[in-house]
Amino acid sequence: MGMRMYHTGWVVRDIDSLVPFYRDVVGLKDVRYAERKGPAVAQALGYENAHLKVAFLSSGDGHFLEMVQYLNPSPSDR
Repeated sequence: MGMRMYHTGWVVRDIDSLVPFYRDVVGLKDVRYAERKGPAVAQALGYENAHLKVAFLSSGDGHFLEMVQYLNPSPSDR
């Protein structure tokens, strides 16, 4: 039985500058880009008033790159 990785996740400082690089230079495809906030996100992460930007990009072979930028709390607050 072989193992397979579904996705790789990174926490990044500036998602808006990294998505174009991984899409236009590396050649990954946009799958989803969204902001997430609200009670469910805060509860899942353990940060009150958590607010994130999230991007999923695909390599085309079933593997995804997930990038997460914390808007709140800021990196210096965690």
